[in-house]
Amino acid sequence: MCGDSHLPPAPESGDLVAVIHAHAHSQSQSAFRGRLRLSNRTPGATTSSFECAEDSNVCDDDRRGSSSLNVRIHKYGQPLSMSPTTNHWSDSDSDSESEAAAAAAACSSNPILHSFFVDTVTTSKTGDVRLNLGVGGDGVVGRTVSIFDGRSKRIVGQGIIGWI
Repeated sequence: MCGDSHLPPAPESGDLVAVIHAHAHSQSQSAFRGRLRLSNRTPGATTSSFECAEDSNVCDDDRRGSSSLNVRIHKYGQPLSMSPTTNHWSDSDSDSESEAAAAAAACSSNPILHSFFVDTVTTSKTGDVRLNLGVGGDGVVGRTVSIFDGRSKRIVGQGIIGWI
């Protein structure tokens, strides 16, 4: 706010959220949607929770508790993109290595700053890291977040971190 720069910084109290939509090049996961919530309300590492939309097939019952969803917070706020030669996604097992390489290529233009696993049922921790839930510097507000599915080796969704 303008004019309040003379005041001490407000205590960390706000949670952050990223609304996750299907990654543009992940055609087989087109129904993927969810909401990632980050909070520093408790001491220690940042807590995270991930809520899948009801029709999201990545979070079906046989996956719950498997922690195969990896949250990646990227350096920049721009969406992840693929080069035209790496945007083909196939369901065949023989292409899994090329898909993993394509996911790595997508992240190379927007490096990963933080990475942690998230459980779709319970609250998780960001390892031993307490994220800066602010803007600028090492803050995560405005940064791109992607969700990587460890089973299919694909980026299934992405969004931008902001306030609730």
